[in-house]
Order: sequence, then structure tokens, then C-alpha cells
Amino acid sequence: MALTGIATGDDYCAKVWHIGLEREVIRDLYFNKFMGGGKDSPVLMLNDLMGKAGDVIHYQLLKALTGNGISGNDTFEGKEEEMLYYDDTITLQMKGNAVADDGPLSNQRATFSISADAANSLKTWLAEKIDDACFTALQTSLTKCFYIDSGGAITAGTQATALAGVRATTSHITPQLARYAGAWAKTGGAGGQPRLQRMKSDGGKKRFVAVMYTDVAEDMRSNAEWVQSMRDAGPRGDANKLFTDSLGMLSDIVFVDNEGVGYFTNGGAGAVRGSHNLLLGRAALAFGWAKKPSITEGSSKYKLKHGKAIHALFGVTKCAFNSKDYGVVGLTSDATNIGGL
Repeated sequence: MALTGIATGDDYCAKVWHIGLEREVIRDLYFNKFMGGGKDSPVLMLNDLMGKAGDVIHYQLLKALTGNGISGNDTFEGKEEEMLYYDDTITLQMKGNAVADDGPLSNQRATFSISADAANSLKTWLAEKIDDACFTALQTSLTKCFYIDSGGAITAGTQATALAGVRATTSHITPQLARYAGAWAKTGGAGGQPRLQRMKSDGGKKRFVAVMYTDVAEDMRSNAEWVQSMRDAGPRGDANKLFTDSLGMLSDIVFVDNEGVGYFTNGGAGAVRGSHNLLLGRAALAFGWAKKPSITEGSSKYKLKHGKAIHALFGVTKCAFNSKDYGVVGLTSDATNIGGL
């Protein structure tokens, strides 16, 4: 006798909705700390397609004014500065996964809840995949990267130039490298690309955020200037969530680390291990939900086998103004291979 299998995703599979899952996934997102602050956050939230048809969100970026204005008894007429807008888009994507048990006997044997582990595993998986999409968007085709060359000098170029220019050990990240990138970002390279706007902390102070790969963060912790600066630093006065799990702050840059930044192994002449770390300002990334994370539970027709599936519809893109990065600068460095020990 042949038995017909019923898959978790089949239309006639019984389904129920897991309430509260969307909040759990969003809470687990690393980039969640950068969302929700409106235009003053590294991530510009655009939820225009929530509950609506369509798969593309159109939005506009405004370049900061750079004119001198007027002074004295001068008049405004004829001296107005043009406001420059640039259109950009987010295209939706879907991420999903599913797991299933093989029947009541396995559930009976287990000393743990397969069902509970399934839900937790799925929400962790989805959060990591969405974070991966955010990091990939930020690190793809960076228009300006700062790095330390073979002679120990701080220089900058395209992402490809920085990748070829890094050298083992001599291209370790330093506080000075980050400060140089921050100083350049404030002017947009004297107007060569949009000026990066810093975020306001809870205390009203303006900050950049430097996100480093985990191994690179350990290289920074070993830097003599960093060690001395952290020793001399007073208590942090900001309650801003940007400081959650931060390594510290130098000048106007908050330093954090995350393994999601990732690493390359083809730097320099082709064998240098390193990372394109990120200096973030406002609106570095645009992100939009069309359907927030949800999980469905399904069972076979005889209610013997059970499965769970999770999915979300979202879009993410790096903000760009006239093909130039709007809110991010690369901090390209080599990285000690701690993970390979």
C-alpha cells in the first residue's frame, strides 16, 4: 500500500499562526538597535508596503546644503541655494525556512521540546539572514575606503584599491584611521560625495558608529593609543542604545563589533586576511518591511507529523546619492586570524 506524504508547505496542511514571533525576531536583529530613530538613525525605515501590493519602494535622499548663505545687510533674492534630491529604490525579497519532526515516537523519545526548539531555531535563523542582508548591502561596492598602506601611511580609495592595498600586520586598524575617515566624512571629501551626517545621542551630541569585525576589534583593543584612551576615559554619559555592548568611544565615534561584518582572504597580493569595517552615519541603509516575520505550524492529515515554517518579506539597500554612498565609509584593515586558532 502506498502512503501519501503531506508537506509542511502544502496548501491543505493545517496551519496556525504563532503570535509574538515577529517581535522576537526583530528584537534579535543586530540592526534593530540602528532602527526606529527616524532620519537620525543609521537605518532609514520605510514601511510603505506594509499591507499593500507592490514590490518596490521609491524614496528620496536630500543632499546637505553647502552654500555660504548671506551676512550683513545682504538680501536673499538671487542667492537661494538649490535643494538637491536623488531618487533611490528598495526591491523586496523573501526569506524563509522550515523544519519538521518525523512523528510522535521521536517526540516521545526526546527529553526536550522539539516544537519549542524549532520555533527558537527558526527565529534565530531568520534574524541572522536579515542581518546578513544588511551587512552585504552596506559592504557591496563601497565608494570610499580608508586603509593603511604598506608604508604605514593612511590613504583612501575605492573598495578595490583598499583591498589590494592592505598588508598583513601593517594594515591593522587604528584609532587614527577611524578619525581620518570621520574627518573626511564630515566634508564628504571636500564635496566629492555627500557629507555623512552624524547621529544624535540621547545627550544631544553627534556621533558616528564604527562597526568592526570581531577579530579586527581585538586588534583595536591591542593598539597602544586605544589602551591609553580607554584608561583615561571617564564614564559614558549617554544612555543611547548605540552604546549597548560598545567597545568604547574616541572623539565622536562609538566603536562596536559584530561577526556579521565578515572578512576577506584575498587582500594585498591575494592572501591577506582582513575586513571592510564600516563607519556609519545617518541613513547609511534603507530598510522596509512588507510582511514582518511570521511562523506557521502545520501537520499531516492524520496529525502525526508536525512542522514549522517562518518567512518575512522585506527590502534593504545601501543609500546612495548620485551613485555615491550617502551614509557609510569603509575602514579596510587586515585582521589577525583569531578564528583560525
